[in-house]
Amino acid sequence: MKRTSSFSQRLAELRQSKGWTLDEMGKAMGMNPQTLNRYELNQRIPKITDANAMAESVGINPLWLQGYDVEPLASLKREDINEMLTTTNRDGRYLSRIGASLYFFNRRG
Repeated sequence: MKRTSSFSQRLAELRQSKGWTLDEMGKAMGMNPQTLNRYELNQRIPKITDANAMAESVGINPLWLQGYDVEPLASLKREDINEMLTTTNRDGRYLSRIGASLYFFNRRG
């Protein structure tokens, strides 16, 4: 599994695919439209817990919203989880954001 997009790109893609204005997306996610606009413009980055809550509020995969090459609505497979947990960044540390995403995503079901 690779990261193929940014959070800001995926958020804009989601909004456009639904035909929503920022106000409509804000209502659906329970967020301020100005904050969402800053996320889309890549002027701000949400905390991982906020990104997960945003994805869950509209029924999409939190990892898709974060830019990974997973299906927007599909469940994660065990192989994908194992691959993500063993992926390391340039410093050789485990990617803690992925681990946090998996924790919140898997906690639901």
